[in-house]
Parts: sequence; structure tokens; C-alpha cells
Amino acid sequence: MDRRRFCQLVGSGIATGTLGLWPLRVLASSGGTYTVRKGDTLSGIAKMYGTSVQALRFDNGIQGDLIRVGQVLRLPTVAGDNMLSEVRRVSEPKRGGLRTWRYIVVHHSGVATGNAEIYGNYHLNKVGMKNGLAYHFVIGNGTKSGDGEIEIGPRWDRQLNGGHVKSSKVNNQGVGICLVGNFQNTRPTARQLAALNSLGTYLRELIPNQTKFAVHREIDGKNHTVCPGKYFPTAQMHKQFPDQW
Repeated sequence: MDRRRFCQLVGSGIATGTLGLWPLRVLASSGGTYTVRKGDTLSGIAKMYGTSVQALRFDNGIQGDLIRVGQVLRLPTVAGDNMLSEVRRVSEPKRGGLRTWRYIVVHHSGVATGNAEIYGNYHLNKVGMKNGLAYHFVIGNGTKSGDGEIEIGPRWDRQLNGGHVKSSKVNNQGVGICLVGNFQNTRPTARQLAALNSLGTYLRELIPNQTKFAVHREIDGKNHTVCPGKYFPTAQMHKQFPDQW
């Protein structure tokens, strides 16, 4: 796919309303903050809010266990299961009957705004992808969908191959997750990273075989794409989700 052309056409569609809409299952994220008090520990805070120490570290850039009084921590999953309730509802009936997934590939959209409906119509009507949206999931940034909102695409619902990279092998075996935004210019939001962490953790538990997390440029090469951009925390993602094969 020509990402520059994608950006031009999607931007035009957003401005003019010429890109149609089609229904997707959506899920509003949850989130919040917590101010550290005397005697607090990461494990205690994680237990209090139904998340994990690893998730707190990932979303707050913490290396180890040291926190300080007065520090404001982002809470990735306040009322934890709410963030993934719709994803679980759609996915649990497929447990034991999933397509063979070996990769989980993370992208940015390359444009500052949008949502799964807009991108899906571009892929269907402009690129000519018969299955529409190239990704399996899209995580919003608060522009055309909620900040941290997880949208479930038809390819996940129907367990279809992706269309998000050049490699046919990885498209056949790779779950595509797109975060809305151009991370060459800005950073993903805290809620987007929290949603990615929750979704990635759940997919690793759901998918029975071992998986490898990657970003787009690691699959197709940096000469082909910079996706998901220099401001996406790739090294942190790999630390959170180390290779299983």
C-alpha cells in the first residue's frame, strides 16, 4: 500500500465526508491516574486497581520498582476487564478454533485522525481490498473515536488474513493492530498504550501457539516504511512482550 497516497485520500475523506461508514464492534476504554502515597508499592497499586505490575511499568516508563510519594501514575486498566469486555465477548467463542497466528504486528495510521470505519472504507473502495479494513484492530486517539478505544475489524471477527504488510506470510499469520496517529510527529497517547498493552496481553493468552510481536518496519524493512514512527516506544514494547519463538 502507498502510505503517502493513503494519507492524502483519507485526509480528503475526513474533510469532505466522502468516505462512507460501516458498522464495527467498538469498545470505549477506561483509564485514570493515581497519586503515590507513603507506603505504596507497585504491586499494591496493581492489586488495588485490578491491573499488573508489568502494565504499570509499561505505561509509566518505570524500570524496576522504585516509585516516589507524590508521583502520578497512569492506570492502564481501571476496572480492568471493562477495557477488553467486547474483545473478550467476540473472541472467547473462537477459543480453540482460531486461525494459526504467529505474529502480532503494530502500526500507526500515518495520519493524525481517523478510525476503523474511515480506514476500512479507504481499503475497500480505494485500494480494492475485498475484505476491507487491512487491520484486525484499530486503537483510537480521541479524534474520530475514543482515546484508547479498541475497534474490532471484520478480519478478526471472521478470522481472515490481514492486509497490513507486504509479506504474504506475515499477512497470513499476523494479527494487525493499528494505532491512530502519525508517530513520526507525535507520541501515542497514554490510553492508546494502555489499550495496546491490555489487548496484547489478552491475545497472548488467547492464541494457543507462541507469538512474536513486531512493528511494521521490522517486517517489511526500514527502507520500505518507518511505521509506526520514531516516537512509538518499540523497545519498550519488545521488553513488555518478548519473543516466544
